[in-house]
Amino acid sequence: MDESSSPPADRSPSEGGLAPLTWCKRDGTPYKRHADVEIEIAQVMATDPSTWSPGLLKSETLVYLIRLLWKRDDQKSIGKLIDCLARRIARIARDFGSGLPKSAVEDFAIEIAEEVNILLFAAEPTRRSEFLEVAFKKAVRGRAINKLSKVNERLVKESVNSSFGPVGSDEDGAGVVESHPDENEDDPEEAALVAEAARLRPEQIRKALAAVSDPRHREAVVLYHLQGWPMTSSDELVPTLCTHFKRSDGMIRKWLVKAFKEMLAALGESK
Repeated sequence: MDESSSPPADRSPSEGGLAPLTWCKRDGTPYKRHADVEIEIAQVMATDPSTWSPGLLKSETLVYLIRLLWKRDDQKSIGKLIDCLARRIARIARDFGSGLPKSAVEDFAIEIAEEVNILLFAAEPTRRSEFLEVAFKKAVRGRAINKLSKVNERLVKESVNSSFGPVGSDEDGAGVVESHPDENEDDPEEAALVAEAARLRPEQIRKALAAVSDPRHREAVVLYHLQGWPMTSSDELVPTLCTHFKRSDGMIRKWLVKAFKEMLAALGESK
């Protein structure tokens, strides 16, 4: 969807006091949530978040509520909503990726989830991010369709390259880095950087997120520092960064360190 045009300004709040959508379709028709979604949102918002049952809510409702709780910095209530939406994204992605090799299906689902999460937590509304509140399933399917051909192309290249054997390892590879994921965890410079980033206020983190170049690293910052997700957990019901990204805690910490460097630089606090 094209986002070159500016969104319409000063849209009146929708019925029930819900935050309005600001973008339009290509023909100029303003985006509008379905009536049953707006009714459901209004009904849910009238109750205590601790009583919400995410599995019974529409995906568009979940998107609205997650964004609302994020703005309110309600870490306690938002986790179960994100987890429910993530499972739905995974199901859609796996359906589209069913024709891929089994080893590639999970990575395909993770990549789709990462893209959707970037839209979910966009600092400023865009046509793509608002479309999640209009037709969530269609939005996820669209991303899956667009990515599927690219994944197939990548698998072909990887198949050709694998015939030469591994000559090294990138940051997500299995070689030396993955075998020793915590080899730099005691690095004084990195420890100082992490400590400096830990002192950032949530509003500073949100402001600097746009400076993070890798979407996976950006999502890791959001989940770890804004949503309070743990790196690992002995409780299988608790969502963690390691299970979400299917990466080791050492690798994710490397992602966070890279993200911190970019964020602190953007805030003018890097050395």
